Amino acid sequence: RHDTSAMAATYRAAVPTDPFEAELVRWLAEARADEAVLSRSRERALRQLAAEEATFATLALDLAEAEVAVVARTTAGRSHRGAIVAVGLDFVVVRPSPGRAVFLPLAAVTSLRVPPGVRAPAPAGQRPPPFDAALVDVLTGLAGERPAVQVVMAGEPDSWVGELRQAGADVISVRLVGQPPVTAWGHLRAVTEVMLLDGG
Repeated sequence: RHDTSAMAATYRAAVPTDPFEAELVRWLAEARADEAVLSRSRERALRQLAAEEATFATLALDLAEAEVAVVARTTAGRSHRGAIVAVGLDFVVVRPSPGRAVFLPLAAVTSLRVPPGVRAPAPAGQRPPPFDAALVDVLTGLAGERPAVQVVMAGEPDSWVGELRQAGADVISVRLVGQPPVTAWGHLRAVTEVMLLDGG
């Protein structure tokens, strides 16, 4: 058996009969609706602000943290498919396969794409890269180990394959394979990629 008196009390509480109380309930409902609209507007504004402040380096970092495969295209017209495994001050490292690592100056990367059907994070805000080092610093360190590399230079029709011998403030040198081997020097700003061929 239903308790009709309790039901009536509940109805009276939900629908005030006093005109002032009814008006107060209406004001509160409108205030809640207005606050919800303002909250959504603030969220949209924050997302828009974050998108406006996004940088290409931050996008690369987001993709690296998402561990998704990317296709990186360079100003030399070359493409590299693989995961971004490191982001530095002015470069990213893409690993296309085991035993290979491609250092790409950010200035030489024209685009980053993910495969169809893969959800990529939207670039937002600015964050410092996890590796506080420039590409020249990394190459200077690697030069001491004489690694086998393939270097692509803007304006050079052929890539350089050989041993990385030197990297300075604005110069890079490679001991090219051949008979006899020769040493080539290039301007570091012209480098569009450096691939480690036997490690990394």
